[in-house]
Amino acid sequence: SIGHGMKCNTACAPGFVAQPPEISCSDGRLSRSFVCIRPLGKACSAPSGIIHGSNPCTEGQDIFDGGVCSTKCATGYKPTIASLLCANGILTPRTFACVDAPCIIPNNVIQALPQPCEETKAPQLESGVRCTTQCASGYVPS
Repeated sequence: SIGHGMKCNTACAPGFVAQPPEISCSDGRLSRSFVCIRPLGKACSAPSGIIHGSNPCTEGQDIFDGGVCSTKCATGYKPTIASLLCANGILTPRTFACVDAPCIIPNNVIQALPQPCEETKAPQLESGVRCTTQCASGYVPS
């Protein structure tokens, strides 16, 4: 067993490789499951040069043939593609971008209207979009 916040290296039977190579424990649960795969062809390298994505694959730098690169970005950004597949040394698609993450509209503001932003009914706003707050009658935004 591993403690809260601890990491462990995943392991498989000889001839197989774990994807991802490391998982962590948070609040009594593992961060994710892992699979054991048999590398058949040439491995792929994680994409490089991703702006706001210094460690772009949760699986690490080397992606085994048949494995996936689960894309990740720095805080405040989201990947344009969820995963890249490695097939005989080539990732498909070859790369992705990290774009501004949307902003979550608070839904627990006292005396706000049910639709707190005049511009949308959605629970989030795309980055750079303005939210004109709406308050119940007799109240003003602070």
